[in-house]
Amino acid sequence: MFFRLLKLVVIFVFAGGASYETFAQGFDWQYSARLPFEMPKIYYGAKIGINKTSSFGKITFLENNIICPQFDKGAGKDFYFNVNLERWLYNNQISILSSVGYSYNKLKYSFIDLVPISDGINKITAEYEDELNFSYSSINTSLGAKYRILQSHLHVGAAFEFNINFAANYDVVERILGPPEVPPFNTNPPAYEREITAGKFYKLSFLTVTPKIELGYDLQLGLGKYITPVASISLPVMSVIKTDNIRKLDFSFGVRYLMSNLNL
Repeated sequence: MFFRLLKLVVIFVFAGGASYETFAQGFDWQYSARLPFEMPKIYYGAKIGINKTSSFGKITFLENNIICPQFDKGAGKDFYFNVNLERWLYNNQISILSSVGYSYNKLKYSFIDLVPISDGINKITAEYEDELNFSYSSINTSLGAKYRILQSHLHVGAAFEFNINFAANYDVVERILGPPEVPPFNTNPPAYEREITAGKFYKLSFLTVTPKIELGYDLQLGLGKYITPVASISLPVMSVIKTDNIRKLDFSFGVRYLMSNLNL
């Protein structure tokens, strides 16, 4: 009796383990217990997300060919959308991920400039704030891989993203913050805020390469479908401005949706 029970336990363990290994992403997908089928390896879908960006380095800006104080420590947000293709390998433990998409990137920089001036009687220190709003678009392609941790739905991944950058726009605003004795700008009419239109901003880098690492969790939606909330961080290895050393550090959150027709 004992040996028969032991035999059944061994058969159950090995049979269960074998069936687990065939599950795509660990999901027990089948039409019914009487209709087994080969799990799909290829999935396609889309991803949307947002990046919280910190920028490091100094941006050179010229007004009437005169170098102004340099902008540094920018911050902003990027919005992106891409389409994805995933191919599972090595007994559904590792997958290759590729994507192509679009992102809209927006950054804001500011600095405070203290300028000694005289009102004819007293010397005072005028406080000016300069603000740069900088935006551009990118076409992004990426190639990477992800690894399921301990055969769970949790994974770590890494990828290289190639960005073609274009359509850069910027505006620079200068404000007088005080003290009250500081005269307004010589605009028409006089004002304490002006837009700098006779400015020069150096060109955007056409191509940047960004390594990324991610952490995500696969959640099944139904037969052959799943979504993956993903958090990632980019490594700032290339400058987004040609002549200035401007590095972006992106903290990203997105959701990836993937599906298969179950015949691949």
